[in-house]
Amino acid sequence: MNVELELKAEKENAEIRLDDPSKSQSIIDAEWQIIYNKLDTIVKSGAKVILSKLAIGDLTTQYFADRGLFCAGSVPESALKRVCNATAVTQTSLSDLSKDVLGSCGKFEEKQIGLSQKQMFFTDFVYFV
Repeated sequence: MNVELELKAEKENAEIRLDDPSKSQSIIDAEWQIIYNKLDTIVKSGAKVILSKLAIGDLTTQYFADRGLFCAGSVPESALKRVCNATAVTQTSLSDLSKDVLGSCGKFEEKQIGLSQKQMFFTDFVYFV
């Protein structure tokens, strides 16, 4: 994926003027709703492994883990391209996320290589000709 999946502080100065300070919570609630809608869409798609070019925050990691899904963020573009060539397409939007664009493999594993490196292995592919 190439979709923002974490809450972030604004990089630019953002200014919101409210005439009623009690409405400030509605702005915060809207931000949370946006991220939860994204996460729900991904879960409902049926994906079991979510790889993202962008960082994935703790909220997203825990959300997926609670639902038995694996996710990894900050995956190098070259690695994502290799996975896409074998299984799926890179999603840049969640509006068309469905089982039709999800890839598949028979087995997925994340293995520790050496002391500090982890590698993901996608095996047992079924190819259609």
